[in-house]
Amino acid sequence: MSALAECLVAFVFGSVVGLLVQRSRFCNTAALRDAMLFKTFRNTKALLVAMMILTIGFTAFISIGAGNPMRFDVGVNQILGLFL
Repeated sequence: MSALAECLVAFVFGSVVGLLVQRSRFCNTAALRDAMLFKTFRNTKALLVAMMILTIGFTAFISIGAGNPMRFDVGVNQILGLFL
């Protein structure tokens, strides 16, 4: 698959996921806020389940050798970006 095709697939996938999350009115900040202030854990549970699924999926994806993990040194641009 060419680099352009990979970028297009990533763009389409990200757009679809972003649209679904936006339309479902799911908010990470609201999930944690509701858990602390109102003791409502519905969105917090969904957030934790999503994080677990993504962690397991990412680990499986990388462990089979797929993907392209980036290896680079930390430069001034990363240090400055940390504080922005």
